[in-house]
Amino acid sequence: MNDMTDQELNLFIDLVKEHTGIKMHQGKKMLLVNRLNKRMRTLGMDRYREYYNFVADPLKGKDEVFNFIDAVTTNETYFYRAPKVWDFFQNDFLVNWRKDNPTGKLKIWSAASSSGEEPYTIALCCAEFEKKDKGFSWQEEASDISDQMIKLCNEGRYKGRAIENVPKPQLKEYFEKIDEEWFRVQASLKRKVKFFKHKLQDKPKGSGYDIIFLRNVMIYFEKDTKALILEHMSNALKPNGILVIGESEGLIGVEHDFKFYKPSVYQKKE
Repeated sequence: MNDMTDQELNLFIDLVKEHTGIKMHQGKKMLLVNRLNKRMRTLGMDRYREYYNFVADPLKGKDEVFNFIDAVTTNETYFYRAPKVWDFFQNDFLVNWRKDNPTGKLKIWSAASSSGEEPYTIALCCAEFEKKDKGFSWQEEASDISDQMIKLCNEGRYKGRAIENVPKPQLKEYFEKIDEEWFRVQASLKRKVKFFKHKLQDKPKGSGYDIIFLRNVMIYFEKDTKALILEHMSNALKPNGILVIGESEGLIGVEHDFKFYKPSVYQKKE
């Protein structure tokens, strides 16, 4: 591969923003280079300008755009990431929601599901809660911009670091062991989560959610895009609904319709 010039870097930064809304900065050059190199090797290309021209061409690159999006948006994640979030969800949110909704069905949206670790963690929490409260009813939807991520979510196969935080009793009950490395989410749990492709800047496909998880993705967007996404989240939530964001994220300086509940957790204003 030839070295990526600053001009080529800026072209790719603009292309990423055009197709995903994500604003990368020049400090992400090596991340971008490493991810694009894999696609370029697959296509037999060794010049960044050649690959850029291919993806940017509305006719030649119409299919490659999806691979490009997959390459630049893939993020590492794992089950039960950020324990405080799951402590809140299991011991605060679910308990209080159940008291206020003795006959209702909890509706959840994981709005940036990546490869599925977050939505399946949500599902594990709900399944465990359901064991203690047989009258508890829930449904979950999960979305991502990447076709490849949606495919991985539906497969539900995980290994190594991704599942090291899953308690052993849950691993035994909710996963099937494929081989010495890989585990697959049990079909009975997979059926509880509906995955679909969605771009956060677009209007939500659903509404009436009690809680939305939008974690570790807002940091990639500019102020105006963040405000638009938060507007969509507010519209998708029920009154007093809960929005959960990443631990390193915040809503300061962005116009929104939420009030602070606790770190990483916001509530839709009445």
